Amino acid sequence: MQKYTFKIEIMPIITTHELNAIQQKLKSAEENYALARLLGTPEGFFQHYFKILPSSRTQIEAFNDVNDQYFEIFGDWRYSDYNSFRLCCKNYKSKK
Repeated sequence: MQKYTFKIEIMPIITTHELNAIQQKLKSAEENYALARLLGTPEGFFQHYFKILPSSRTQIEAFNDVNDQYFEIFGDWRYSDYNSFRLCCKNYKSKK
């Protein structure tokens, strides 16, 4: 009697390309979550503003960038304009 051997290949459910795409989306979601947690508080908003300020051309540009990021995440503006942000920032600094 002759024995037969079979080689069974298990095909992955998703391709490597699909796995990489999913991992990239997960990394992006984790970064957005961390940014949302940071920008969700006034202190975090100020911290992020001062973090990107050196790479911005003006203070208003830095504020607009952070406020736009806040809008993309939460669907609303944190501050209506730069002057309201500036006043809140001034009050925040005086409380520290």
